[in-house]
Amino acid sequence: MVKVRLLGAMLAGMLLVPGIALAQGQSLDQLIEQGERLRGQGDFRGAEQVFQRMVREFPRSSRAFANLCNVLDDLNRLDEARRACLRAVTIDDENQWAHFLLGYVARRQGNLYAAIASYDRAIELNPNYAIAYYNRGIALSDQGELEAAIASYDRAIELNPNYAKAYYNRGLALRDQGKL
Repeated sequence: MVKVRLLGAMLAGMLLVPGIALAQGQSLDQLIEQGERLRGQGDFRGAEQVFQRMVREFPRSSRAFANLCNVLDDLNRLDEARRACLRAVTIDDENQWAHFLLGYVARRQGNLYAAIASYDRAIELNPNYAIAYYNRGIALSDQGELEAAIASYDRAIELNPNYAKAYYNRGLALRDQGKL
């Protein structure tokens, strides 16, 4: 009887989502950690449930919407991801990660100008954001702006000398210019 009451008390403090138990009253950081753990395990739908809850409970949190954007991108639901990213940057225009994600989604949707503008904003907010330089290089290369792409790859490499993908894409751009 004591075990049943204990279990009932424990369940009373939990919100049951299929396959996932979400404790009520969790902080934003706890929800992010839980969602990222599920995302890291490849459970994108479970992570989406956590992040959807997060935006309901923290509707003024840019981080909440950026995390939702990220997992919606994982699920290849790009229009929804774009809307979540736009909401994140509307809430906090200084969220460099949200601008980066918005650029990533825009590039995946084929909107290279919007992607580059978002990467530029992320870099403006954090001039040491190597992955933003790298991704801007990809978008510039996709536009045929190889000199600018190489400059972006060079900056990514300068910031992270072990950035193998930046070296590789820089080599591709140089080859496309006939310099290799």
